[in-house]
Amino acid sequence: MNLVAGAALAVALVAASVVAVAPVAASAAVPAAAPAAHVQASGYRLVAADGGIFSFGSAGYFGSTGGMRLNAPIVGSSPTPDGAGYWLVASDGGVFAMGDAGFYGSMGGTHLNAPIVGMAPSNDGKGYWLVAADGGIFAFGDAGYYGSMGGTHLNAPIVGMAASPTGNGYWLVGSDGGVFSFGFNYADTTFYGSTGGMHLNAPIVGIQSSVTGNGYWLVAADGGIFAFGDAGFHGSTGSLHLNRPIVGMTSTADGNGYWLVGADGGVFAFGDATFSGSMGGIPLSKPVVGISLAGATTGSVLAPGLPSFYAVPTQLPQGPPGTIIKYEQVASPGVDGTTYLVMYLSETELGRPVAVTGLVMVPPTAPPAGGYPVVSWAHGTNGMAPQCAPSLDPSQAVPDSVQNTMLAQGWEVVASDYQGEGTPGILPYLAGVSSARNTIDMVRAARLLPGAHASDNYVIWGHSEGGQTAMFGLDIAASYAPELHLKGVVAGAPPSQFEAIYAFLDGSPYQFYLFMAGAGLNVAYGNAIAPLSDVVTPTGMSLLPILGQGCYGFLQSTLNKYSLQSIVPTDPFTVPAWKPLLQANDPGNFTTPSAAPLLIPQGGNDHQIPPVTTQLLEQHECAIGQDVERWIYPGQSHAGVIPVYAGDMIHWIADRFANGPNPDPYVPTGTTGTNGPPTTTTCAG
Repeated sequence: MNLVAGAALAVALVAASVVAVAPVAASAAVPAAAPAAHVQASGYRLVAADGGIFSFGSAGYFGSTGGMRLNAPIVGSSPTPDGAGYWLVASDGGVFAMGDAGFYGSMGGTHLNAPIVGMAPSNDGKGYWLVAADGGIFAFGDAGYYGSMGGTHLNAPIVGMAASPTGNGYWLVGSDGGVFSFGFNYADTTFYGSTGGMHLNAPIVGIQSSVTGNGYWLVAADGGIFAFGDAGFHGSTGSLHLNRPIVGMTSTADGNGYWLVGADGGVFAFGDATFSGSMGGIPLSKPVVGISLAGATTGSVLAPGLPSFYAVPTQLPQGPPGTIIKYEQVASPGVDGTTYLVMYLSETELGRPVAVTGLVMVPPTAPPAGGYPVVSWAHGTNGMAPQCAPSLDPSQAVPDSVQNTMLAQGWEVVASDYQGEGTPGILPYLAGVSSARNTIDMVRAARLLPGAHASDNYVIWGHSEGGQTAMFGLDIAASYAPELHLKGVVAGAPPSQFEAIYAFLDGSPYQFYLFMAGAGLNVAYGNAIAPLSDVVTPTGMSLLPILGQGCYGFLQSTLNKYSLQSIVPTDPFTVPAWKPLLQANDPGNFTTPSAAPLLIPQGGNDHQIPPVTTQLLEQHECAIGQDVERWIYPGQSHAGVIPVYAGDMIHWIADRFANGPNPDPYVPTGTTGTNGPPTTTTCAG
């Protein structure tokens, strides 16, 4: 195998992971002034085909295989996230661990169909992937296997891979610049473009992901750079005469620059990358085959366009759900209380730790003994992208007709953004357990927030998407957060009877919800459990990146240009992989009642959630023994009903915090000037 860049089996670029903020215990939250840091490493390492390591700048030297007898040449290296170690990989798949890099296995001694061309570490450094020239992937440690090109006919051999910053996926690149994406779900490794099919002056030799994972660079043997997604172009050696071909690249920790390295060890710095030295002009025993970032002690990933607070540490702190990662007091004109922006730990649908942001609004009055009762608001459909986070505008995060009334009652109001809004990624839309955990963990975080004085008594209130979240909060609260006391749940216009809603929304102005739901469940469960290709057309797949580009109005206007059948041609309830997922996320399929009472308010003229579906939901809840009341407000719309039922709901919640009887004897009245009082039903009739 020719180890010089430009050969058909050129060495892989090693993906440099963003590095993390030091873990923060729940009892020691970061002070309000502490920013989310991007700590820049000012050094790099070169690795040669014999495993010789050359360190420059802040890069530490921890050993090498230079001078050792190797069964196969070294083809790449990867640093550990803390910069205190690295791995080397040989073309036979042998792995050598140096410094604090752990050995998790290798392909050394195994028969391979094609040589190994590179490696990439998992984001916590507790595993790694190896990639072969045929696109075969070998996963070790906690690196997940998400697919490969092994066994597939390729137009050009694979020459490198890059891991997503989340650690939940990877991209492969061929020498023609063809890019192949694999991930837990579609959002982890989105395809942003390639040079496949283009005429190139020199073959591609590597790929590097951007800091956010929302883009990547390809580098060619002549040093030509091709930038896709949010990866910025900062220059190249594409028009320079080079002594030796380029064999790899690595980006700076903030993604605003990169280094290229040639086979002779010459280094070229672009953007904010600092030149710290090279091996250019020095005789080498073997050619250089790659370059890697020195590593840094802390770092974070920030969704594009968001304030620095929303940067998520790449290494999350250890701790239970609700653990505070950081917080700060924020201005919130119009909110009659003190507002804090909080980032905290929660859990995904599949139980993995995840960072979530949200707000805590503290009443202006002194806390009562035991702390303020808490109302945890679950927001409705507003999009799926990080920039849709309600906490970005604290004054509008909770319906303004209600939040100040609650604060005046002496109740603390908390509001989760949910996973994927405010933080990098995409919201797992309509994944009920995920959003319910986020909403409950927001209460846990409030109880740990200094000065918030939150009690362990809480009510969940949500509307629309948030109504489904509230229903799942009712279902999981006792088992998920037994240390808290759920006093009641208000689920406004909650989606249920999903099959009926699917038919109802098809062709309506709200049919884009259905596309969002498929993508959201894929985000929650991953490609293996929720394969989008089973229910979405190629046209639909091409529209997936749109979900990260804007919020409600943008999605509605963009996606509704397409008929539902052109993007979701098959009824998902007839698809074996999807029917059980849809049923699992439908509150109409709960089997166990909660000790906490349930209130379902809704407008009688709701054009998004048909009132008949909440009637069926109430009947089902009664059948399983749930204490439930349903209030239908005549003539009111889906969202317009909120200020109409607000006063009645406040009375109902007050009765819950006062340990009033269930069902509540209070008779709702609605709002003067509307279409009269609501019709009310309970399990008693």
